[in-house]
Amino acid sequence: LSGALAARDGGAHRLELCSSLSEGGLTPSAGLLREVRRRVDLDLYVLLRPRAGDFVYDELERATILADLQFALELGADGVVAGALTPDGSIDLEAARRIREAASGVGATFHRAFDQVHDASASLEAVIDAGFDRLLSSGLAPDAATGARTLSDLRRAASGRLAIMPGGGIRAENVTAVIADSGCRELHFSARVSRPRRSIPPPRVPLSSASADIDGGWSEATVESVAQIIRAARARH
Repeated sequence: LSGALAARDGGAHRLELCSSLSEGGLTPSAGLLREVRRRVDLDLYVLLRPRAGDFVYDELERATILADLQFALELGADGVVAGALTPDGSIDLEAARRIREAASGVGATFHRAFDQVHDASASLEAVIDAGFDRLLSSGLAPDAATGARTLSDLRRAASGRLAIMPGGGIRAENVTAVIADSGCRELHFSARVSRPRRSIPPPRVPLSSASADIDGGWSEATVESVAQIIRAARARH
């Protein structure tokens, strides 16, 4: 919740709400969604990802995605962020169409599952065919700065049929290069900074394999970390 407020106060234009960024982002809780919607007057997109790991979903997981989607809309979401792949690394067009149909009337972004595909050109056409209006990608690279040229190629291939939104490792130090090399006008970033644990004694035992759990700390966005990236992006224009 504090990260959402930081995004608002730092000058963001849209918010993607998720949990567990250390696992690449998972579907947020109903309570978090309700409180963010109550406090933040930004376009609010909700990530639909039922578990960590790959993006090949069985029918139970697909049902969970669709149920979470419906609940997000009932709580006032302006859009959703979702995606699914087939075992061979192609866009799961059937699942993508079902998601888009269930989210008709609101925005829909296809997430970074795209960065795991084996054929970017064919996959871009599949995302467009499924009806998504935005693609979040690092250009099939570890981060958007490295994949910026591929993002530029995707933007040209999309030719206005959907927006290409660079995301992944965007910081104040590289945001101008990402904009220049990709030619994209929307950016996705987390602006996270590390927070120390609040408890005085350290955790006795880890509750997960995540390093943050071992020392009791976490990471979240701050007003300044968000504003710093936005200022750097605007300085280019």
